[in-house]
Amino acid sequence: MAYIPVSLTELAAMDGLEHWGVFVDGALRTEFMASSFAAAGELVMAFAAEADNANHHPDIMVRYPGRVEVSLSTHAIDGLSMHDVELARSYSQMASERGALPYL
Repeated sequence: MAYIPVSLTELAAMDGLEHWGVFVDGALRTEFMASSFAAAGELVMAFAAEADNANHHPDIMVRYPGRVEVSLSTHAIDGLSMHDVELARSYSQMASERGALPYL
């Protein structure tokens, strides 16, 4: 699989990532707030299915009362790639459709 690297400058100019940020470790991260802990679990299940479909797997954490933390990076290139951008955009849309709000 070919990974297309994305620089921080390119990332800053991209649409659909308004609630995502790059942290010290270089990962693209965000948090969503679901209506309940159970709703957060359902969102994670949807995220997991999408990750399997994309064959690109993030780190995901569920925290009380309904926060879902997502961290994306491409380990194969030790940085960010278009795979991360595409999955981030998909996750933002999925969260919005399920009523989960950006928390970051």
